[in-house]
Amino acid sequence: MINLLLQKNTLKKNYINRNTKVVLYNKKIIKIFLIFTLLVLIMFFYNKVTTNYKFYKFTNMMNEILIKNGFLIENIHITGNNILTKKDILSSFQGLKNKNIFDIDLLQIHKILLLNKWIKDLEIKRILPNTIKIKITEQKAIAIWQTKSGNKLITQKGNVILVKKVNDFKNQLPIMNGAEANQNTLKILKILKQNPQLYERIWSISYISKRRWDIHFKEGLKILLPKDDIEKAWLRIQHLQKNYNILELGLTEIDIRNKNQILGKVDIDKKIYLERKKLL
Repeated sequence: MINLLLQKNTLKKNYINRNTKVVLYNKKIIKIFLIFTLLVLIMFFYNKVTTNYKFYKFTNMMNEILIKNGFLIENIHITGNNILTKKDILSSFQGLKNKNIFDIDLLQIHKILLLNKWIKDLEIKRILPNTIKIKITEQKAIAIWQTKSGNKLITQKGNVILVKKVNDFKNQLPIMNGAEANQNTLKILKILKQNPQLYERIWSISYISKRRWDIHFKEGLKILLPKDDIEKAWLRIQHLQKNYNILELGLTEIDIRNKNQILGKVDIDKKIYLERKKLL
């Protein structure tokens, strides 16, 4: 019986030890909140002429109280960012230094961050007493689009998401060129990626006269695809590569725009054969 009582007292003591800080902490928050609310109500009934000055004085006082009680922003945790650095994200908003965690406009920060074209969506949370958590969902770049105004990264929808540091992606993404190529990139990439081995050897893809595609391989071969039945035409190329290894024949061009014939071409000039489409 005595042992049971001792065990109960021990459990009760441990429970209190684990939770006392949390209870006291919550009471502290409630106390501060009630004081803050009371002071706001008092200020509301002040003379309108003096309200601005007194409210300014009051907010400074509350800021000091909250900071002294541990509500100073000390940590900003950012997750979900792969392309953007923490520095890139933090540079989008300023003025968090020496502020209490209640004295920031999360909605305003949200709006500012969404102006960054890399950011597709984000979530911002206040974690009491001193932490801001930002969860980023970035846009996904699928290709580099060459234009007269420069090289640009594009999304699945064809939106431009970055105009700087494009060279960092030149070995990871295909290069697209041609008017309105960005709006049609996803469709052609889905077809080309059906054969990963061939797709890996593609250097660039040209959208010709807003109607059809030319595929440029790293080996120097250019494939002229038809306007219609692109998927069937690409299956023909896969068949030719499998059975005749066309990428190793020294050809500079294969024209399959006519479904009833295949035209091959070899340029005598080796400089043309070795030419590659490069980033500006």
